Amino acid sequence: MKKIDEMLVRLSAIATIASGVLMIFQGVQLLYIVINCVMAAFLGGVVIVYGIKRRKRPEIQLRKKYNAYLESKPEYLQKITAAEADDLKERTEAAIKHAGRNRNFDDKVYYLLLYTLFYTAKKEIWSVSIMDDAEWVDTLEERIYLEANLNVHEQKIHLKRIFIVSRNDAGRKLNVYQIRDFIQKKSQYIHLFIVFKEDLEDALLRDIGSGFIAFDDFTVACDVFWNNEIRGCLLFDEMDIKRYKKIFMEMDNHLVPLNRKEWTKWCGKW
Repeated sequence: MKKIDEMLVRLSAIATIASGVLMIFQGVQLLYIVINCVMAAFLGGVVIVYGIKRRKRPEIQLRKKYNAYLESKPEYLQKITAAEADDLKERTEAAIKHAGRNRNFDDKVYYLLLYTLFYTAKKEIWSVSIMDDAEWVDTLEERIYLEANLNVHEQKIHLKRIFIVSRNDAGRKLNVYQIRDFIQKKSQYIHLFIVFKEDLEDALLRDIGSGFIAFDDFTVACDVFWNNEIRGCLLFDEMDIKRYKKIFMEMDNHLVPLNRKEWTKWCGKW
């Protein structure tokens, strides 16, 4: 009997040990499952965050807008030769890869990107023109640019434009057909103003630079004039957009509505 009891005790001990080992094994399995779940969730989160950040990258968003514009069969690309259009599209696609790096685009690429941004704008566009002699000239690019501006009426997007002029030169600067076309449109979506250069602080004029135009909260296009050509860069950083919005709003106290009466005051007979 004593041997049987000892055997039973040993068997019980073995069973206890086996049970413990099994519990440990099950615990390890559970831990393995938990670790796998945590890793899957972490990697899934990384993928989601990466996807969101990738979608927010300016070149990704700009490319989508550009592709949407190309699908509209733009008038501009139909008015230049096929070879010129292909070359311009190739250069524009290459430039988009560097969007957000504060690089200046050459004149025709810059125009094409501006047309794109007008076409894809959703709510509002606000702009400051310093009325440089290279602005509002009679070229194909400027005519298409004017059409893009005036088309905000059909898009039902608000366009607020400020023209900075000197009082002693206002008549010459404002007496161009593009300004008359703006006024004649009489659109509830187009808001035109003059600001006299003499009323602005030098620091504010330096901040305005060569002028700029902002599209929603997506980007600010900053003009750069070089050898009577307009070039520019696109700024996408949220802080830059807020800074230019502040610059724009600093002129609120100096705004003079530009309508036919005001134009006639400076330019004479309509």
